[in-house]
Amino acid sequence: MQYAPSVQGLISSVQIYHQGSDEYVAHAPQLCFWVDDIEAERERLIDTGVSVEEITVVSPTTRFAMAHDPENNKFSIDQITT
Repeated sequence: MQYAPSVQGLISSVQIYHQGSDEYVAHAPQLCFWVDDIEAERERLIDTGVSVEEITVVSPTTRFAMAHDPENNKFSIDQITT
């Protein structure tokens, strides 16, 4: 199970995984950052030397990109629009 608390008025979310979730959890990022403009944030991170994958579109309102900081810690940037 993954819980994302409400930040600055954003809606909290809970995600529950089944069948294969152990593998998902092993590879899931430990930190997820919600951003207003995922394209701009991805470019800014790349410019600072962070390895950022291409943006993945989950739905018309949800996109994310996986990334690794210079110490190889995994995280994601997420954009949710309404």
